[in-house]
Amino acid sequence: MKKLHRLKFNKKNKDKKKSVRLRLILGIALLVFIPVVIANGILYMRMNEIVGRRMMREQQATTRQVISLLENAENEAVHTVEAIAELEETQTFPSNEDSVLNEMLSLIQSASEHISDVFVYTPNDSSAGTTSYDAIEINSAEWLSDTMEADGEVVFSQPYSDVVSGATTMAATKRVDQENGNTSIVGVQINMREIAQVVDNSQIGETGYPFVITDEGYWQFTMDNQLSGLNVSDQSIFLEATGESGEIYNDFNDRTFPIYYERVPDMNLIVYGAVTSEEMAAERSIFVNSALRVVIVSIIVAIILAVLLSNYLVHITRTIQNALFKLQNGELKTRIHSFKRKNRDKDKNTLKKNGHELHQIGWSFNEAIQTFDDVITDIKHKATLVDDCPMI
Repeated sequence: MKKLHRLKFNKKNKDKKKSVRLRLILGIALLVFIPVVIANGILYMRMNEIVGRRMMREQQATTRQVISLLENAENEAVHTVEAIAELEETQTFPSNEDSVLNEMLSLIQSASEHISDVFVYTPNDSSAGTTSYDAIEINSAEWLSDTMEADGEVVFSQPYSDVVSGATTMAATKRVDQENGNTSIVGVQINMREIAQVVDNSQIGETGYPFVITDEGYWQFTMDNQLSGLNVSDQSIFLEATGESGEIYNDFNDRTFPIYYERVPDMNLIVYGAVTSEEMAAERSIFVNSALRVVIVSIIVAIILAVLLSNYLVHITRTIQNALFKLQNGELKTRIHSFKRKNRDKDKNTLKKNGHELHQIGWSFNEAIQTFDDVITDIKHKATLVDDCPMI
């Protein structure tokens, strides 16, 4: 009996050392963990792609908003200059009717949406309009030479600071060859303050904004005041914007997102829409936090399921092992009644012949042992008959 107990004890210790429970737990956990990690990786790349497309759409939309405002100002300036150039009072300027021209120019300016000043100017002579001759004379350095060289076309200057108001403006001017042989300049100054406000109030994503650079490379409208007026004509942000519109990768945002740009050719401006390198940080943080939660929950659930499944599988193997061990010790009445961990009535057979695979294994085991038991019983019976026969 002690030997039998020792064999059982050694057998249990040997089984514990070779248990597949840990392997099952690790295997099932990995089966859950690896697909979750792969899925999160795919989702992360997909998120980058989606965020990139969304940022580009927002950049384009905001850029177009600024351009639309510039184009409206451009169209108004061109139409106003062309209309003033056709006035009879402009063709005969200067004359005794200058007071009438002044009134007309004042009315035109007050009815305009984007125009701050209107003027007719004869170089080194006189002017009419809503700004003084001296102011026009000083500001003329920004546009006079280009206007005189143009063949009667409306010319837009680079943005400059008005000497009177100090506000950033730009002039649209046209040379007018008058009937009296004189040459005058018809011009308007565009109120850029509204455009600057739109730029300041516009936001792309969480960190981005639009900005404007002139075609000479000067940074004009931007939320970052440190960049305003900066000459970037030798930098890639300006040099790479060679088309009418497009996308460039630039150190401005550490090349994390493409920067969209679009030109306003007649106004000599390039409008950009960009986000900073920190734009993706918020998106990544949200995704990573969500992904970590999913991974942690998945691992916990996988471990719980693995433990339950491994315990169930070990219980099944233990049930079969114990039955075989009893047979090894000659207990031919051994039967498997159930694979359930909690079977209140251990002698009650819960196995079904037509049940699932475990039932069929248990049923076949019981049938095989029953057959073997019947054979042994028959042999014993016949042996008894032989012993009982009288010897001749």
